[in-house]
Order: sequence, then structure tokens, then C-alpha cells
Amino acid sequence: ICPRYDASLYKVTYRYLSPPSFVRRFPIDCKEGFQQPTGIPRISNIFCNPNGTWTTFPTCIDIDECKDQKRCPYGSSCINTFGSYICNCSSGYTYDKSRNTCNDMIRHYWPTYINTMAPY
Repeated sequence: ICPRYDASLYKVTYRYLSPPSFVRRFPIDCKEGFQQPTGIPRISNIFCNPNGTWTTFPTCIDIDECKDQKRCPYGSSCINTFGSYICNCSSGYTYDKSRNTCNDMIRHYWPTYINTMAPY
């Protein structure tokens, strides 16, 4: 039996036994945020050899998502991380990933103050 592979880099799409030797064959791809070097097929096949060793795994390199200057909203900075990225909004703003916007913390999180005092 082959040892576990590095699940932080790879995802196995499906697995099956392949004739004639019925060696376990695993089509494997880099996880989101990683890619194989240019010119290499996106999905590679790895095999668990009868001696319990893997065939060569594909090389997965981190994608620099911050090269896309529109990745984060205007007025923020993009920080590339291992397999992902972070948008860092200016002071006083928070990042809303679902809308890809920087929201003013005071206006967005504090209810509007309404003066309810009766005039004298």
C-alpha cells in the first residue's frame, strides 16, 4: 500500500483498477490555487506500484493571483498566499469577499443614529 500523498497540493478526481496488472491508477490534478508548469497536461496519472511506492507526482506550483490587478477592489492591496490570496483593505474598511468590496466599518456596521427627542 502506498503512503498518503500531500493533500494540500493535489486532488484525486477518481480512481479505478486498470488492467492488465490491476495496478491502482489515480488521475490527479493540482488543487485550486496551484497549477502545473506550462505545457504539461492538466491531469496526470499516478500509479501505486506493487512495491508500495508512487510513480512520480506532478509538480504543482502556486499561482500568483495578485498578478491580476483587478483581483481585489480599488483602494486595497493583494497579498499572495500559498494556494490563495488575501485582499487587504485600507484602515477603517473591511473586505467583503462575496461582493469583492471594501466596506466602511462605521457606516456598514453601526446603525444610523436617529434623533428621537421631542422638540420643546
